[in-house]
Amino acid sequence: GSEAKDHVAGMKIALDALGTGHDITAVGHRVVHGGTVFTEATVITDAVEKQIDELSALAPLHNPANLTGIRAARTALPDVPHVAVFDTAFHQTLRPEAYTYAIDAAVAASYRVRRYGFHGTSFRYVSGRAAELLGRPRADTKLIVDDEDVHSSHFNLCA
Repeated sequence: GSEAKDHVAGMKIALDALGTGHDITAVGHRVVHGGTVFTEATVITDAVEKQIDELSALAPLHNPANLTGIRAARTALPDVPHVAVFDTAFHQTLRPEAYTYAIDAAVAASYRVRRYGFHGTSFRYVSGRAAELLGRPRADTKLIVDDEDVHSSHFNLCA
C-alpha cells in the first residue's frame, strides 16, 4: 500500500484507487461536537468550517481532526457537496433540567458548560432502525440503546 504524507495525499490515493469511473455525488463527515449551533446535518461551507473550528474548545481532541479530514476532502472533491453530521445534534431535544449542571449559571454560559450528549449518530440510527423493525414511529417507542465504546471500557446508554 501507499503511504500518504498528509490527509490531502491520502484522499488522492483513495480516489486513485477508485479509478476514473467513480461517481461521488456527495461526501458525509461525522463531526463530534456541534455545540448548540448545529442541530441537524449541515452542508459545509467556509463559514461552517469556521464555526466547527470555534467549537474545538468543546472537543479539542476531535473537532480539529474532523476539520483536517473535511478540508482534505473538500480540496480533493471541490465540486460535490460536503455534509457534516454532528454527534451532539441528536441530543439537542434534551430539556433544560436534563442538560443543566448545578453550577453558577454565568460560569456555565461563559464556558458553554452543559450536557450535550454524544454518540448521537449511533443512537439516531439504532433507535430509528429498531422503531422501523417494530413497525412504530420512533417517538412512540421507549428504548434503551447501548452504544458500547470499542475504544475504552465504558458504554453509553440512551433511553
